[in-house]
Amino acid sequence: MSILSQKTENTIEAYIGAILKNSTSARPAWNVESAVTGKPPAWNYIDGVFITSLLSLYGQTRQNEFAAFAQGFTDNYIADDGAILGYTEDEYNIDHISFGRVLFDLYDLYKKEKYRKAIECLYAQLMNHPRTEKGSFWHK
Repeated sequence: MSILSQKTENTIEAYIGAILKNSTSARPAWNVESAVTGKPPAWNYIDGVFITSLLSLYGQTRQNEFAAFAQGFTDNYIADDGAILGYTEDEYNIDHISFGRVLFDLYDLYKKEKYRKAIECLYAQLMNHPRTEKGSFWHK
């Protein structure tokens, strides 16, 4: 590994570490929209993108702090029965499906049944989700 790539990796890890240190489920540092609107925490696209990225970083580095943070953050939104905080199936918001990608990784890592149940909940939406004339999922 070159000195340049080593320095870059350390910088990225330090940056992500600072974001995690300054985040809570109620006010994630990466979600400026959440801070500006003051809405209560709920399942949303922005958090899903960040947690997906964090799990990808875990996959590359195997640094447990990344997976543990992803698990802890996501657990705030998933009840033991698989219900998802702030999610309503018949709203047909395809953006909510995006956050669901993390549930597969978390289930593989931690084997919590609530992740499998939440996956099934989101799958049910996809089975009934409105489609465009060309067959793609309708979005807003």
